[in-house]
Amino acid sequence: MIKLTDIIREIINYEFCDYINSKNSSFEICNLLEFPVKVGTINMSIFDDIKLNYDYVLNVKKFGKLVDHYGKYQVYQFTPINDSSSFNDVFVYEDMAYAFFNYTLIEGFVQEKKIWQNRFNLGLFREIMFNYYLNKFNGVISDVAHSPKGENYWKRILTKAKNEGFDIYGLKNDVEKIPLNDINDIDKYFTSDKYKFVIEK
Repeated sequence: MIKLTDIIREIINYEFCDYINSKNSSFEICNLLEFPVKVGTINMSIFDDIKLNYDYVLNVKKFGKLVDHYGKYQVYQFTPINDSSSFNDVFVYEDMAYAFFNYTLIEGFVQEKKIWQNRFNLGLFREIMFNYYLNKFNGVISDVAHSPKGENYWKRILTKAKNEGFDIYGLKNDVEKIPLNDINDIDKYFTSDKYKFVIEK
């Protein structure tokens, strides 16, 4: 006998497991079954639960592709099924995820969409950003939605970039690059959804 869950699992692979395992309500699960195009959204809280993190990584190893190594971490990559222009990189050590990065590539630049790092490894993703992504690509572009936590994160990132000799810009409407010669200038750009930030080699 063929079960509906087996059919859905085959269609949308491991992200179905993510939704079921992340304690979504029946309403959300019904939405998933009815509108599988939404499946690309990952409930980031799964990474903070040891069991869900472990289960997620097993599926990442099964369905994703091992594309690189960074220090002790294996880097697995997959593309969300509802966004073929986007990439998810999962930094794995001993069957646990320690960092997650969802991004797109724009003319050799990494455009940030979602970031997660293990709460006990503060600064890990900042290290990965500078020692991994900025080595591989022309630069990094921020997302446009800056929460207070996101503002603090980007202030630290841009300050480090400036101190290390990278060029930093405000990017207006995805077109106009405005040099940030004074690190204090960044504050006026956080409040507008017209601006992103750019770190360029």
